[in-house]
Amino acid sequence: MKHTFTILLIFCLGYSVIYAQTESTKTNQGVQFFEGTWSELLADAKARKKPFFVDVFTTWCQPCKMMSKLTFTDSEVGKISKMYYLAYKIDAERGEGVEVAEKYKVKSYPTVLFFNAEGKLIGRETGYMDQEHFLYVLEKYLKKMY
Repeated sequence: MKHTFTILLIFCLGYSVIYAQTESTKTNQGVQFFEGTWSELLADAKARKKPFFVDVFTTWCQPCKMMSKLTFTDSEVGKISKMYYLAYKIDAERGEGVEVAEKYKVKSYPTVLFFNAEGKLIGRETGYMDQEHFLYVLEKYLKKMY
């Protein structure tokens, strides 16, 4: 009887953890990054008349990883980002990222570049930003564009 109770308890706890993770994934919609090439991003931003930001990162950068894990998964950051911006991630050491990082003189990571809908660089932020600070930055650049 004791053995059956233990198995039942483990099953219930396991189900609770899985259910909680599933529910938090549903409600915690973070930043939805544009999937495509740099030129497709520019064309989409122009067609939709929507400004965009670019997270320029490297795979070895710990603050970059923290922003990806903590800041960009935040539901409020995701909501504001989706409402007002297109978002894009690019690895500064691979593919098109090398050219983009050189063109915009990205020297440290993470760097988030902000562009208007026409693809003109409006500003940049360098270093790790927590959710609260990134929300402030999103608002700051919106004011510059409108």
